[in-house]
Amino acid sequence: MEDTIKNIFSKAPDIISSQSPLEGHEARFLERLKKHPITSLESAKPKLVWRKKTLRFLSVAAGIALLFGVFKWGAHTQSKKAQIEAISPSAGMLSDQYALPLAKAIEKVTTGVTPLTKPHIDRAILEISKLEEELKGMETDLLSGGNTRLILQAMVLNYQTRLELLEEVLDRVETINNLNKKSDENI
Repeated sequence: MEDTIKNIFSKAPDIISSQSPLEGHEARFLERLKKHPITSLESAKPKLVWRKKTLRFLSVAAGIALLFGVFKWGAHTQSKKAQIEAISPSAGMLSDQYALPLAKAIEKVTTGVTPLTKPHIDRAILEISKLEEELKGMETDLLSGGNTRLILQAMVLNYQTRLELLEEVLDRVETINNLNKKSDENI
């Protein structure tokens, strides 16, 4: 098999170079070209109808998949909260009780961002996110049947730690801003 292929390729240059087009080939070609003129390359653009239809279909499918994912995620988080409240109604009240003060404290801290206070605020946000992860672990432990009383105490401590951390950072931010104002006034 390999020998026949090599043989064909070895003869190919002789076959190609020895053959010439038939008489009148160029005239026939020019005549056909005149029958089907191409004014410019821009007018000969291929139609992309199939791509547009496919793209529309894919965008609709992606939208449906996204909506399904959002609803599935929402149902999962709601069911987790409902399960926690079924195990311990006070756990649901805890999150409701501390959610608003935490949100207000975070909003207060983040509104006073300056280049001098940014490292302190970033560090606090990082600590809060770690505490949030710990809280999620506590919720999982609660759902898996851990000691409800101890887990609830740990959850309360977690929320209180977050609030104290935010108050501490707020005090630091105010101190830095006051020092900054005093140094600006002295200049």
